[in-house]
Amino acid sequence: MTYEEFKIAMTAEVTNLAGEEVNVLLHRIPKNNGIILDAITVMGNGQNAAPSIYLKDFYLRYRQGSSVRELAEEILEFSRLNHIRGRIPEKFFLDFSLVRKRICFKLIHYKKNAGLLRSVPHRRVLDLAMVFYYSMEPNVLEHASVLIRNTDVERWHTTGKEIEDLAMENTPRLMEWRFSTLSELLQEFMDGDKREDEIDPFRIDPDEVQSAPMYVLTNREKYFGAACMLYPDLLKQISDKLNDNLYILPSSIHECIIMPASGEYSQKSLSEMVTEINEVQVDETEVLSDNVYYFDRMTGSIAI
Repeated sequence: MTYEEFKIAMTAEVTNLAGEEVNVLLHRIPKNNGIILDAITVMGNGQNAAPSIYLKDFYLRYRQGSSVRELAEEILEFSRLNHIRGRIPEKFFLDFSLVRKRICFKLIHYKKNAGLLRSVPHRRVLDLAMVFYYSMEPNVLEHASVLIRNTDVERWHTTGKEIEDLAMENTPRLMEWRFSTLSELLQEFMDGDKREDEIDPFRIDPDEVQSAPMYVLTNREKYFGAACMLYPDLLKQISDKLNDNLYILPSSIHECIIMPASGEYSQKSLSEMVTEINEVQVDETEVLSDNVYYFDRMTGSIAI
């Protein structure tokens, strides 16, 4: 079965299993880096929004032996467990006073998203672009967001500058940064029930500074966490903690790897490392950049 045939068969099977009271839609969604993905949404009566379930990985599993029915049942179960709680007010996004406190920013690649950037407010940062989104309340749906477009800015009678100012204020508050060694990050995954207020944002042992030169910078949600590199004064805090200038490796749109600049790695080897990670380990929709950045603690500046 080709991918095109698979999409049709999956939509039909999900529709058949879901029943008449559920609306199943197949649609194409523009994603980061100019990539368009096919997705299914399963929307029940009384709902006006639902999470998108992307079909790319399901097709790979079909090719590996999973049946269409098994995958359709999994899609329905995922939809049931991750449904949007309640009905989203249809006109809430028209009222600037209702959205301004949850406007945040994320980082994407500038050239790879040139088409998108023509329609959204943004600010260029090196080879990246800061773009803005509304972060849905977590009690509605975790990690749901609405990209802010130029038409929204016009309708709200505001400016791109005000959107940016709000995002710079809101994002560090709503998406609190976390900085840790790789081992500490893995331990946090294992201690998933640990109270968030018990976690030190600087989760490193001073004795590890020389023995574990690779650290992870992300946010509490581990979602769009590469944006933390632009939080006011944060890189300066980290460089002071490590007593060194920094290399910043953009491992994805969700996190960065931070390394003391006086470590054993050369700039060339780090660039090769980032390129290899992006090609082998990172989904193409989550790649941020192949470049390595350098933070100078004396000037407080970031450069490629």
